[in-house]
Amino acid sequence: KVRRRVTRKRSYTLCVDRDLAGVLRGVAHAQGPRCWVTPEYQALAHALVRDQPTTATNFAFHSVELYDGAALVAGEIGYSIGATYTSLTGFFSHEKVPGTDKLLHDGAGAIQLAALGALLRRQGYALWNLGHPPRGDRMVYKTEMGGCVVPREEFLQLWLSATQSAPVGGRVGCGLGDIDVCQLVLGSTGAAPG
Repeated sequence: KVRRRVTRKRSYTLCVDRDLAGVLRGVAHAQGPRCWVTPEYQALAHALVRDQPTTATNFAFHSVELYDGAALVAGEIGYSIGATYTSLTGFFSHEKVPGTDKLLHDGAGAIQLAALGALLRRQGYALWNLGHPPRGDRMVYKTEMGGCVVPREEFLQLWLSATQSAPVGGRVGCGLGDIDVCQLVLGSTGAAPG
């Protein structure tokens, strides 16, 4: 499904650490009044980015953005420690095609996740933590996107090992600029494998 959406006429761009405020606004809007990303949490996120610890601490807070032209259509916040990346929460645009009930950017959240996964793989990350496992019909996108539930002891071993090493391609977002999603997810030709 994601490959088909990536090959459509839209030209998506993935960016990292470009618009934390926009991502936080998108999350707050999507989750509504019960959003756990409170104003205090948002202030902390901005402080973590502004006062980013030195590389010696091995920690960095990130925003990941998916753009359609100049429009921010999906994004997430997360953090990296060594060669592990943890997704905290995200959003996608619910804007409708004028005069219809169809989403203008249908699948943007899945495309953002697929592009982030491809970027993490390209940068040499050893572990991508998607957080809580799916429950009932909630958060099933995690398994639909290829995630798997790992027993706690095994997860902790993987986590510890990954946090102690550095991603071979460098920290996610570090000097990467804008990334063409079609090339990142599908390879340089932009053609979906048959």
